[in-house]
Amino acid sequence: MDRVAALTWLCAQGALGILWWILVLAWPLFRALFVAPGAPPFTLHAYALPDAAIIIGGSFAAALGLRRARPWARPALWFTAGGVAYATLYCLMTAALSGGAWAAPALMAPALALTLLCALRS
Repeated sequence: MDRVAALTWLCAQGALGILWWILVLAWPLFRALFVAPGAPPFTLHAYALPDAAIIIGGSFAAALGLRRARPWARPALWFTAGGVAYATLYCLMTAALSGGAWAAPALMAPALALTLLCALRS
C-alpha cells in the first residue's frame, strides 16, 4: 500500500469511527445491531474511550506522522493496528459466544485487514 493510500485509509478510519459513535448514540435501532443478545444497551458505551483513544486517535495520529515523515509514525501505526486487532477479536468472540451482534465483527474485519496492510507496507 502506498503512502497516499495509507493516509487515505487512516483518515477514513478515524472519520468512520466518529460517525459510527454518532450513529450508536443517536439511533437505538443502529445500536441494537452491535449489542450482544440479552446485554443492556449501555454495555456498548464501555468501548467509547478505547475507541476514541486507540482506534480513532491512533488512526489520525498515525496519518499525521506518515504525512510529516516522523520517526514515530510506524510505531503509531502498529499501535493502532494492535488496537483494531484486539477490538476485532473481542467483537468476534462476543458474537460467537452470544449468537448475535454479528455486525460488529463484520465491520471490524475489513478495518483490521486494511490497517494491517498499511502497517506492513509503510
